[in-house]
Amino acid sequence: MEEEKARNAPPVPNAEGIPAGSYKDSCNGCALSGDGKALTCTQCKHWSQQSRNWNLQESTIALQPPLCQPEEWIGNRDGMLACEPKPEAVLAAEQEAVGGDGAGEKEL
Repeated sequence: MEEEKARNAPPVPNAEGIPAGSYKDSCNGCALSGDGKALTCTQCKHWSQQSRNWNLQESTIALQPPLCQPEEWIGNRDGMLACEPKPEAVLAAEQEAVGGDGAGEKEL
């Protein structure tokens, strides 16, 4: 009964200023905590084999020290926040934003 109640709960909006990532497509109620050292989402979807339905669970991932590599971002892996590879389009946009292929950068 409690599981069904949680599953049918309305989505909780995400806070402003949370990190980019694919988790935003399947997690709600996400906010930074611990002075920005962690990201917690109160409603991350995961498939339950037992109930044969989508369930929601809370998940937290540490941001400081960073767990994800520069080519990764945060995703939802079966209800748990985890690092995953960024899509090629995101990597290309980031590269373009910092100056393309690095040409013109000064060597130290």
